[in-house]
Amino acid sequence: TRRGDAFDREFFAGGSDWNDQYQVDVGGRVRHVLGEDASGIPLRDSDSAGVRPIGFPSYLPTFRNCDLGAAMCCYVSDRQANDAGGSCEGDDSGASDRGCADADPEGNTDVCVASMADATVSNRVKRGLAVYHLNDRVEAAEGDVNCLGLAWDSTDVGSHYRYRGNVLFDLSFKQSLYDRGYVKNIPGAPMCGCIEQMPTVTRADCTKITSISETYTLSINDVGLLELKLSDANVQYGPCGSDEDLSSHYKQVNAANTPDAIDTKLVGEGNCLRAIDASMGTYGYRRSVLEVREAFLAPSDVSPPRLRVHFNVAAADGAAGVDSFKVRDTANSAAELAVSSASMKQGDTVVELELSSAPVPGTTYSVSNLVRLHKKVAPMVTLEPGVVSRTVATASWDHIQIGNWRLARTCETCSMSHLSISSDN
Repeated sequence: TRRGDAFDREFFAGGSDWNDQYQVDVGGRVRHVLGEDASGIPLRDSDSAGVRPIGFPSYLPTFRNCDLGAAMCCYVSDRQANDAGGSCEGDDSGASDRGCADADPEGNTDVCVASMADATVSNRVKRGLAVYHLNDRVEAAEGDVNCLGLAWDSTDVGSHYRYRGNVLFDLSFKQSLYDRGYVKNIPGAPMCGCIEQMPTVTRADCTKITSISETYTLSINDVGLLELKLSDANVQYGPCGSDEDLSSHYKQVNAANTPDAIDTKLVGEGNCLRAIDASMGTYGYRRSVLEVREAFLAPSDVSPPRLRVHFNVAAADGAAGVDSFKVRDTANSAAELAVSSASMKQGDTVVELELSSAPVPGTTYSVSNLVRLHKKVAPMVTLEPGVVSRTVATASWDHIQIGNWRLARTCETCSMSHLSISSDN
């Protein structure tokens, strides 16, 4: 940045005025234009960006000890109008019509969790978790986030390693900051750093070296020894292909080492919950769940016929819908018992389904949820469609089947009129 080590440290951690300010029109004058604020960055075109290796900033806390051989940046804000990405908009003069205070980058990932113990210097705390999944409106908690990174052979000093500083400079300063105006870190993690310090996300884009041309000069020094020096280099790099991301690129570069080492940080689509649960488990926490404990058909002589679904906790009102559940014959899936009405019972822990037709005696039915169900006090806790499928059998007042247990009002072995309880086990 040419503003000193202290500024560099704060910038990559997610602080400094470059991250905190955003383009705005004040009285007809455009303020905080990134091209002016960050004019000290020695930007070069990609055709000449690799004339000399740029030192990797391992002197900064966020880039110290990158043992896995990868680094990543994740951005949550867009501070610049009229550029190559993000939602910060403006007119032809560059003045932002609606301001960039809440502008987002172009989202390319889902954030799972950030462990503050992974980046104690930038977080300024020793431990803790920032969990990102669904908020109380059952929406993605983090909003749009853009992550991209680079990888190199973690056991070699080849070209990917030697020029990792150049690639980092291009993706963090030129691509992200200058061309797109992307800034700010995910809370609980630095903005840019070794992959070990970054949050766990589903995926990230990547930039890689596409070609290298180096020229070396051989000479004899003052004491008569041969010296080999790099005199010129042309390094070309650009975005990874459409079928690549940081995870696949890392595994290709580190195929001979431990290619799966990055899987703890880039977990893939649909694997956030597993990653969150693993992180929470290290602190002794367990995720709250919504699940169906049991389902019962009322005795066949009850009119109108009813089926009750019992949850472990109170469910949100959306569970009481005629289209929320399906009841069908286990032997003939086309034979269904249509639901005519539904209502919540027993403190919203039970959904009672009133059926439009009576179950056939001796027939076994299954009940399954067709829609996503939500916990009442924490709607971000969900039960996905089709997750629950309970088998229920027709009953009579003579006996009721509860799981493997059978309750009868007369003894089924001695025929005497007293309650009997038996089990299949």
